[in-house]
Amino acid sequence: MVCSFGLTPEASAWLVTRGSDAIGNFQKQCDAVMSVTNLLGNGGGTSAYALRRSQLATALGEEHKGHVHSGTEEKKEEGMGCFPASASVYVKGRGPVAISDVRFGDLLLCGDAVSDSLMFSPFLGHMHTEGLDSADYLLLEFSKSSQPLLVSREHFVFAARSATSALTPQRAGDLREGDWLAHVSYDGDLGRVQIQSVTNSVHKVGRYAPLTSCGTIIVNGALCSCYADAFPDNAATWLRSLCATHEAAHCALLPLRLLCNFNLGRHDPADSTSQNGIHPYCRALMALPRAVSAA
Repeated sequence: MVCSFGLTPEASAWLVTRGSDAIGNFQKQCDAVMSVTNLLGNGGGTSAYALRRSQLATALGEEHKGHVHSGTEEKKEEGMGCFPASASVYVKGRGPVAISDVRFGDLLLCGDAVSDSLMFSPFLGHMHTEGLDSADYLLLEFSKSSQPLLVSREHFVFAARSATSALTPQRAGDLREGDWLAHVSYDGDLGRVQIQSVTNSVHKVGRYAPLTSCGTIIVNGALCSCYADAFPDNAATWLRSLCATHEAAHCALLPLRLLCNFNLGRHDPADSTSQNGIHPYCRALMALPRAVSAA
């Protein structure tokens, strides 16, 4: 039986001319991701973690590219959408807490844009941590009664073009004045506020990309995804529309969330050997779209 998947002519041409090479590269990167999962699942203390990072660098072929920190030589990494150290999250039983001070075991306030509801979800660790690094952020400002939001341009936030249209995860860099953002309301439910201004390139210290079980998080009162668009801008349009989404990222991070739930494979803020940089599993995933686009 032959099933029709409704591929567009653009997609069909891409599969014919470049599909085999892309699949080959994709398989290599998938093998690397599986290596990451196996390495992270072996347990062990600080020395074991350092060894796994060294093994991971070899597996990904990045040992000489400055992506893995070794000794006192630290390299700045680009990639994961983040928030600055001054960003505020709400922790059950502790109240508002700086994102840099979140601890394992904390229950973070999160939300569901479909049901317009709030809930608490376990903090599983940071996917990217650069406590002393500086970065440029997008500044979204609302009414005087609401805190502004500082977020990286590629990060997904839940927004809408009008006060009544559905809230969907969108890149922060695609938002403009007049759009509406999902936001905690005064009555404790999930409402929305209108963006009054958008400012580019606001320089702030720190890069933090927290991961929760549900995949969302309330930052400065705004409902944000835990994920960002890591796909190259020159990737095929149909491929970006399929994979460069909050939903796809949430599925791809399932193995890491499962490991973290069992206290495996997470970046522990209390462990100086694992505190900085992009999480190895996330770095491996970020290599996949580049491999597909380069095929």
